[in-house]
Amino acid sequence: PVAVSLLDCNKQRQKRRRRWASKWWWRRRRRGLATRPAALFICDGFGPHSAASPTDGATYHFEAVDEFTSYAFVSPGRTHTVDDWLIFLRRVVLESRALGHHPLRLRFDRAPELAAADFQARVERELGLLVQLTSREHHEGVGRAERHHDIITRAAEAMLQRARLPTSFLLPAREYANFLDNRTARPGAPLTKFQRFTGNVPSLERPVPLIFGCTVVVIEDVRGPKGSLDRPRASVGRFLGIRGSSYTTPCVFGVWRLSLIHI
Repeated sequence: PVAVSLLDCNKQRQKRRRRWASKWWWRRRRRGLATRPAALFICDGFGPHSAASPTDGATYHFEAVDEFTSYAFVSPGRTHTVDDWLIFLRRVVLESRALGHHPLRLRFDRAPELAAADFQARVERELGLLVQLTSREHHEGVGRAERHHDIITRAAEAMLQRARLPTSFLLPAREYANFLDNRTARPGAPLTKFQRFTGNVPSLERPVPLIFGCTVVVIEDVRGPKGSLDRPRASVGRFLGIRGSSYTTPCVFGVWRLSLIHI
């Protein structure tokens, strides 16, 4: 009798879970939200920043936040044109498909260059995605992306203050803050955004996420001959984060080189 009662309890529990999952799925679908990763990306731009980045001269950030997992793609740019957006979106789509996802929709606000019919036609023709535009002066439609703006911007400002770097390094700091945010678990959430989007546990062993702005020494040529003043083998610089916010993009150290040294 005890085994039978436990079996009945398990069946009832499974029924409640299936009923809750069904209601949750239909509720999100009626509200126009995503029911799986990469089905809907909330896109928005950041900038122009008052000072160009010393690393690549960028003054803008292109951002695409997955509505289902809150995983974010961030990429710098010097201009904010339709072609720049298409280059960024093509990378987002290719990396999402490489992970087995099937992107369907992109949501933008009504910026002049994005509300044009030519942009929507090019996205549908070149990327095979549907473009959704929010209502005029309705920022809540892209609220997920704007909230992400605030989070990584506040973190980047704290990084600059701690490293005593000028505001021209804000964009590299925002990109690194996004890299860390994707790999940081929230209270009450057992999985990180990275793990929910990619299905892989994030590894912080290589490359090691150092403190933004710390002094590092970069070996240029390990196998070469002994360095000299004319042909140095290493340089001293400041650590500016890790490039590449997604699973399929190789992570490379970004270093602002201050001086050269010979070993």
